[in-house]
Amino acid sequence: MPEIDGKPATFIRDDVEDVMFRDEEVRWHGGGAEGRGYVYPGRQMVAGNYPHPHAEVCEDYSGTGEWVANGRVLVCRGCGLDCT
Repeated sequence: MPEIDGKPATFIRDDVEDVMFRDEEVRWHGGGAEGRGYVYPGRQMVAGNYPHPHAEVCEDYSGTGEWVANGRVLVCRGCGLDCT
């Protein structure tokens, strides 16, 4: 099983072939006035053109998300974090 900081990554998406995931570790979501949101170890970022380059600096706290991959993956509209 993949590890992050020496701990098992509990969420790895290998069931969605038509979505490209970025190979980067996500430690938290956001960091502005709303504070840092918890992210389960192993959550991935969907590749794409999002307003914020990383989840740690994302300022989208709307909670609305966007469904991609024919409704199989819910991503943050601000950074592309897989929120499924």
